[in-house]
Amino acid sequence: MVEDEFFGVEEGPEEVVEDGFFFLACGEKRGEGGGFLLGGDAAERAEVEFVDDLGAGAAGGSFAAKGVRTFDDFLGALKKRHDDFHAIGGRVSDHGLESALAEPCTHAQAQSVFDAARAGRVPSAEDIARYGSYLMLELGRWDAARGAGKEGYEGSAPRANASRAPGLWQTLHIVFQAPRFDPTGKKTKNARFTKVTLNGFLIHENVEVTGATRSALFENGPEAPLGPLMFQGDHGAVAIRNLAYKRFDADAHLAVEKLGYQLHSSAFAKIGDYDSRQPTATGVPDRFSQAAVEKTGKFALVLTGSLNLTRAGEYAFTPETTSPVRLLIDNRPVITPLERGGQAGTITLTAGTHAVRLDFLHTGNNRPALDIIAEGPGLAPHSLSGSENAGPAGGRRFTTNQKKLALEPSADRVRMQRGFVPFEPKKRLYATSVGTPQGVHYAYDLETGALLRAWRGTWIDTAEMWEGRGEPQLAKPTGPTLTLTAKPTVALIDYPRAAGWPDSADALHSSQGYTLEANGQPVFLSKISDVSIRDRLAPSADGKALTRRLDFKGSLASWETQVLLAEAAVITAQPRGGWVVGDREYYIDWPADSVHQPTLRKVGDQQLLVVRLSKSTLEAPLAYSLVW
Repeated sequence: MVEDEFFGVEEGPEEVVEDGFFFLACGEKRGEGGGFLLGGDAAERAEVEFVDDLGAGAAGGSFAAKGVRTFDDFLGALKKRHDDFHAIGGRVSDHGLESALAEPCTHAQAQSVFDAARAGRVPSAEDIARYGSYLMLELGRWDAARGAGKEGYEGSAPRANASRAPGLWQTLHIVFQAPRFDPTGKKTKNARFTKVTLNGFLIHENVEVTGATRSALFENGPEAPLGPLMFQGDHGAVAIRNLAYKRFDADAHLAVEKLGYQLHSSAFAKIGDYDSRQPTATGVPDRFSQAAVEKTGKFALVLTGSLNLTRAGEYAFTPETTSPVRLLIDNRPVITPLERGGQAGTITLTAGTHAVRLDFLHTGNNRPALDIIAEGPGLAPHSLSGSENAGPAGGRRFTTNQKKLALEPSADRVRMQRGFVPFEPKKRLYATSVGTPQGVHYAYDLETGALLRAWRGTWIDTAEMWEGRGEPQLAKPTGPTLTLTAKPTVALIDYPRAAGWPDSADALHSSQGYTLEANGQPVFLSKISDVSIRDRLAPSADGKALTRRLDFKGSLASWETQVLLAEAAVITAQPRGGWVVGDREYYIDWPADSVHQPTLRKVGDQQLLVVRLSKSTLEAPLAYSLVW
């Protein structure tokens, strides 16, 4: 397992000289390794001329007589160039991309963008991203069809692009299982990335790889069961910190034995309320899991057994469930129950046998689900609740009853979904999730006017709004999230220099609902004392930021009215304007011409970035952007 933090540094433009095949097919930016069939200046006109001559340039190609006139002509000519490069020994493609392209795009959509650009119309940033994504996929198919020669470049696409903006710290957590070899050195099992998490989002799980990356530092042979860690950062400046690793050993072992259960078929307020009652049923489950009992509805389940360990040391236990759960080992609490789930915990144990008890309280009518992940000295994280009770190093992960009901915004309309929003320490009841066609989404608390979180990629999972009786009513984000705060955005402050920010909305604050623009874009309405507030959040034109605009109207109260922009242990002003929040977690971009002037004030160990509203600036728009 490897865990570290890093950030990429955005560099200035560099001179790029590339063959027109790569230059024209895949570029992102005009003039920087990425001409996009654009007309205008001399360089762009040269690119258009190159497209006209591309077919003729493919010696002997079927396009020589007519040139490239359609998108299919263009693909055919590129394919001919691809074949020609391969025929003379070409095996590596460098497309000069500044970021990964992964936007959905059909052949018809790509053709439409091509036709528009050929007609002299400059494509939008969204068109460029979609068109480039389509071509990258097509080129990848051509590469994959070659078979031999692509070793070392195999891979699996991440579930989402969870990376942060340049200059922000990224957290990376990798659980990797090395290939296995028999005594003669013959490989018996391929290497596997058990789990890869980027910025708290699972991007890979159980991905098998057939060989090592090129330039691997093995002394003998292409692969080995052990080898040095190598970090390759040759595509731009990268800073790395807090690097840690932990080796898992094949002889480390943990199992739960001598299982038993007690089932209480009724509703209970909290864990333990059933201890003095006779159980509805008892028995011996086939595994340490609620799934072994196959009970639905409201119930309490007690699982008991013996925990058998081969090594002494500190062990960590993490629950994966939305129902209250408690784990006791030798009658000591390890996992403590929460309203939804349980708090993970650690315990130091000797080698040998220990008494274990798990209490699982299912309080709703939705489908129950439970998994307990254990990790210890030399022991990789693995499930206690899976059908394979005992798990060696690199043991497989088992997840129960995961169902999803995904919602996505339409291609041309913003969508809203009312529903409870999960947010620690408790779910937000008066909230909504907003999805946009640009793929930048957010959750908003109508009670406090707070931006709870923002994310990119796919929108929300609403399974818990419909599964069973849909009691949880949760709309869960399905993309990698930036979690912010549930504190009120606007507040009345009695003692401006010393007072902290309130956790809940002021008694003089009220939600006034929202209005919808023609494309479904919401504008949230609220009022605090005699000041009316309009709050609009929408993606920036390039999709790289979430822009917020607050409009105020009315009369200020005698208390000072302030707007909370950010709260963190450290907030640092940037030389060119704006701020970086927390430990390089996200940016706040501030317009240079704004009449509002944010200030920093310190309360305890926290810094607050706030705007003080005044009579002279009250009705001037307050706008800024979040970049992450």
